[in-house]
Amino acid sequence: MNSTTRHDERQKQKTPSAYEQIFGKPKFFVGNEKIVAKIPTYQHESKINCIHLKAGRFTDIVESEYDEYLKSSTVVTSKKRESTNNEQKPSLLFTLSQMASNRNAEQHKETVSDLPEVPTQKKKKGPLRKVKKFIKIIYRIVFPKKTNDNTANSIEKKQKAVEYQSRQDLDYANKEISHNLKNLLIKATILTALFIVSLVLTIIEATSGTSMFSGVPYTPLIYCGVNLAILLALGGICNSFILSGLKPLKNFKGNSDTALSIAYIACLIQQVASLFMSGAFVDSDYHLYPTILCLGFMFSAIGRLIMVYRVKSNFKFITAKSPAYSAKIFNDDETARKMLSGTTASHSVIAYQHKTQFLSDFLKISYAPDPCEEFSGKLSPITLVSSVFVAIVYGIIFKSLLGALSALAVMCCISIPISALLTANIPLLLCCKDSLKHSAMLSGYPSIRQFSDCDAVMVNATQLYPKGSIKINNIKYFAEFRTEEALLSAAVVMKEAKSPLYYAFSDMVKKTTLHLPKVESVMYEDKLGLVGWVNGERILIGNRKLLDRFHIYIEDAADETKYKNGGKDITYIASSGQLIALVVTTYSPDEIVKRELFRAQKNGLCLVVSTTDCNITADKIATDYEIFPRTIKVLNTGFATTCNEVCSKKGESERAYLSTRGSFSSLIHAITNAVSFRQNLTIGLIVQIFGLILGVLLCATMVLYASVSILGVIEMLLYMLFWGIASVISQLVNKP
Repeated sequence: MNSTTRHDERQKQKTPSAYEQIFGKPKFFVGNEKIVAKIPTYQHESKINCIHLKAGRFTDIVESEYDEYLKSSTVVTSKKRESTNNEQKPSLLFTLSQMASNRNAEQHKETVSDLPEVPTQKKKKGPLRKVKKFIKIIYRIVFPKKTNDNTANSIEKKQKAVEYQSRQDLDYANKEISHNLKNLLIKATILTALFIVSLVLTIIEATSGTSMFSGVPYTPLIYCGVNLAILLALGGICNSFILSGLKPLKNFKGNSDTALSIAYIACLIQQVASLFMSGAFVDSDYHLYPTILCLGFMFSAIGRLIMVYRVKSNFKFITAKSPAYSAKIFNDDETARKMLSGTTASHSVIAYQHKTQFLSDFLKISYAPDPCEEFSGKLSPITLVSSVFVAIVYGIIFKSLLGALSALAVMCCISIPISALLTANIPLLLCCKDSLKHSAMLSGYPSIRQFSDCDAVMVNATQLYPKGSIKINNIKYFAEFRTEEALLSAAVVMKEAKSPLYYAFSDMVKKTTLHLPKVESVMYEDKLGLVGWVNGERILIGNRKLLDRFHIYIEDAADETKYKNGGKDITYIASSGQLIALVVTTYSPDEIVKRELFRAQKNGLCLVVSTTDCNITADKIATDYEIFPRTIKVLNTGFATTCNEVCSKKGESERAYLSTRGSFSSLIHAITNAVSFRQNLTIGLIVQIFGLILGVLLCATMVLYASVSILGVIEMLLYMLFWGIASVISQLVNKP
């Protein structure tokens, strides 16, 4: 074959044939047999990334295809498109692209399904992976993740976290309190460890200086670097405390964290400067103060931990299924003043309790700040200004920038109220625990403030002489007929009037086989007794003056003196104008109430009593309970009715200042605790303020007249610990 023929054949091979131009595939030859034609393989339009259009106008074709797509069951619309009441068609361009992408996805799915499955191997968790996981958990605890979730569920949870408003919030509130308790316990533990490390480092520097590490190069720089690391770790753990303390400063206000936050910033500035002049902080004139900051933040975390523990204990009380009684203050000042006339009360604040279904605002009251926190917050901006002033004056006098920064750090550290959260929270925890033992609950300091000004407590005579306190010694009958019916009628009258004397007849009522009569009306005559109507007959239950008033004759044989020996009391019973019986009784005081009333009298509380028993007088109560008679006021009928109305009402929801299970001894015990705690807290607050102001004045004087070097870390630490412990102990000397 010549070269010309070969060139022609090559040109034919390079030039695509008509078959290749149509189907995109070359012809195949088998041996010497030439295939003239081949039917193309049919491919469905779903297999290719295109849409087959019939001949015609382009717009008509696209519109018909689009309408067919909308009729299908797999219509996909944009997720970003907002739903409206009027139905709208999705975008045409989006629909065409969505159709093409769906076909590609189906084709890819079929291709992948044909491939054999490759078994996956699970990664083995090595020791390094476990260590990383543990570090991640600790990091999340120390630096909790902040979320900006604005969904309805998160908003509802935030509202629940603010307050426990209904029984439905019980589980969430429990989880929230337990979570806070756990986090604060972890923080307090870590801060205690940091304080110990920092204290050891400070003691080594104060006693040995560089001599202990003379062989180690760059000892001052290492010392300053370790202190900076402690300070940075402290800031990471207590970042929430620092931020909450700095926020009020923009309005020149403060809270319990403000002084600590200011001291942290001042010490951090000094600490960064110490890296460039590290030699000045070892065996020299300047000191580093992370130890004091660790102590302050540790006490702050412990104070919060005590607060949350108190809230958790009280929360169990108010969420129990037992009956709840809410204590309140009688709001009619004029009536209260008249009730307390003739007593030793200096004001007209009377407390009482009544049954309620729900105790609201518990968390808000529990977490409210106490005077120690409030006062430390008010002092913080003032101490900041004084600290800056002392630092500027020191820098001018000694002409040292590093000295000015050290003076600022010293003044800010001495201005820390080291026991701001401990001064009140430790005694308040003990006070609340003591109240819980006596079936009473004080939520927080607002509860103390609410009831510490009380002058008296309302009580019904049935609570002073409960069931079992009154015993019948003897009964002398004057009538021969219908005595049992008359005594039964008298018993139901006493029951209707809620007289303590009914408890002495309750066993007789239970054992009787007679039908109990119905009381038509009953009235109590002041200092005389009860007048009731039963089955049209008038029943009299009282003393001799009551019988004289209704002209009922008593024979001479009924001499009262021979029945009153040994402190016994006499009650006459008459029916239909005829004397029925003379009942000799003995009233015994309740020992628990007696102990509580004696304690209440020492704290200046009086007793306002409503009664329907003529034998219960102020003198008798004073004799039985061994208290001063002028601290007791037995109300007349009008005021007694008012007292019974407010004590017997049932509320749906009351604020959870003070709650009991209904016992008068629990109420009087909790109120006495509140009065005593308020007095002790005042002493602790005075001690704390005195120690803080004295420390600031002494520190400023010594810094300006001598030098910063005269104030060592150990000396400052001992001074602050002394006044912090003194402010707490001063409240525990006279326990509530």
